[in-house]
Amino acid sequence: MRFHRLVLFSTVTASAIAIAACSTNGNNNGVSPVIPTATPTVTPTIAPVLAAGKVTKYSGTDVTSFVYANPGPYQANYTAGYSFAQVGTVSAAPAGAPAPFDLNVATTYTTTQVPTTGNQHISQTIDNYESQTLSGASYTVALVGSKAVTVDTDLAAAAGGGGPYTATSTITTTYVTPRLVGVYPLVTGNVTTANLARNVATSTTDVSAGGTQPTGAFPLSVAQSFANDGSTTRTQQLSDGEQDVFTETPSGTASENETGPLYLLQTTIGLPVLAAAGYTIPNTWARQDVQSGPTAPPTFKPRSQNAADWYPGAALPPQPLALDTLTVKGPATTLPAGCSGAIAEPNVVEVDAAQTSLNVNGTYEKQTQQQFDSNGTLVCVLRTTTTSSYNNNTGVLLVTATEAYAQILTSLTGASSAVRNTSILRAH
Repeated sequence: MRFHRLVLFSTVTASAIAIAACSTNGNNNGVSPVIPTATPTVTPTIAPVLAAGKVTKYSGTDVTSFVYANPGPYQANYTAGYSFAQVGTVSAAPAGAPAPFDLNVATTYTTTQVPTTGNQHISQTIDNYESQTLSGASYTVALVGSKAVTVDTDLAAAAGGGGPYTATSTITTTYVTPRLVGVYPLVTGNVTTANLARNVATSTTDVSAGGTQPTGAFPLSVAQSFANDGSTTRTQQLSDGEQDVFTETPSGTASENETGPLYLLQTTIGLPVLAAAGYTIPNTWARQDVQSGPTAPPTFKPRSQNAADWYPGAALPPQPLALDTLTVKGPATTLPAGCSGAIAEPNVVEVDAAQTSLNVNGTYEKQTQQQFDSNGTLVCVLRTTTTSSYNNNTGVLLVTATEAYAQILTSLTGASSAVRNTSILRAH
């Protein structure tokens, strides 16, 4: 589950006011006297968004259904379902942190539908490091970086024997340019594109209660860099000693190289080529096993093939490869039925997000979100994410995952809002 903060813009600015006068008389020899300049204090129309001691509590649900294109005994459709409790606490960031404020978000999960494979969620803790700047009558809040620790039960590893295994991942994100969370007050009709450029480092441990690792390979560490256009470079160190490097260019070409004690693997992905029957995606694949005994392993000849074009519209990759568009829809006097039970806050504004992301190595993600915001306090979040995974050698659809996420505010303390209203917002 991701704690999603949106990038928003405000057109509220303060005008500079100056007083000047010019006169001449016999006492100043024609030189204009200096009149002091008055700089007025502009009072914000809202309270600060970030305030140390502010605590928000949420409840919610997170349900993902996995549907295989060709279900079978080893690829059975399944659903993973959770309810969760979440607490967000704003505090002054510790010395050495990248920003003055630390928004700590702690989430614990209760499983409502047990997944048959993959990871089963236990808990997640996120520290978002944010800055807050007062300019004129508005506050600008920016996300500089974050650190997330997730704890899951590794069901896929347990299927191979041993376990249960607990997978713990630490994910550190640093934005190349601070990602704008919002300029408050929000202005209806503003549309903007989120800054996506960031560096992400992930380290993972996956062990049983006795301290043993699963027999299958899993990433021990991942270093990934994203550009604003969605292109990326990723280096993975696997538990079996292999190292995998994947590079995707802004145009949508890609290369992947895996090296290590077991085998060498090289793949390339080109731009779709138009033929009489439509576009196809050229790709190459070559593997060479490393000799581990007296008999040399067979030599695999490089293989070239054309995959069915699975990109949106069965055409060239979208430009940019990833896009996150945010729209301030306007004031919300009622909430959707999915927000039922959220406590009321003053001046709630709806902000909608539309996100797409293509990884030419085999995945395409679409996400839509409604966020109901009261001066930086999320009253409710409703999100739907669809991720389609493909065989990048053939272009055949493998599995589609559809996630429905709902998060509602149940408690707010320590906020400096001038108006507090703890009645329940009506949902329709």
